[in-house]
Amino acid sequence: MIRSPKKNVIGAFPEVRKDLEKKYGSWIAEMRQINPIDLPLFVGTDHEAETVLTIQDWKVTDQTGWGANGEWRLNCVDGGAYNVSFNSKEFALPFSAELLIDDKVVASLNADTPQERYAFKPIDLEEGRRTLRVVLNDGKTNFWHVFVSKNDL
Repeated sequence: MIRSPKKNVIGAFPEVRKDLEKKYGSWIAEMRQINPIDLPLFVGTDHEAETVLTIQDWKVTDQTGWGANGEWRLNCVDGGAYNVSFNSKEFALPFSAELLIDDKVVASLNADTPQERYAFKPIDLEEGRRTLRVVLNDGKTNFWHVFVSKNDL
């Protein structure tokens, strides 16, 4: 049986974290060389209520490597209102974040209390290819899980 950790101890081991991030970054770079195809992630389909965007699907937009700025490339199957949210337990509060679609800020939020998931106000996405970025107030695109779902309300 696999047990989930009950306490996040990453802060107590900064050198281990740095080493693991470096190794993971090297692996991601190697995988991108093996499979450099730029396929978009589909959102707004009837087959998936919520699309989860992860680092494995993230496209680096500068040359500083893993942990650098990047974006997710999407194909919006059905235009309309969408919900975009993200989670992380490692953000220092308070923080602010911006949601960019095609490099244009379409929503922002300010967080001063810890939450399991932070949500932007619903946004309109046009059908077709789009890029999506979530940028924290430090100016970096940080990656964690980003959730995109069609707003059926």
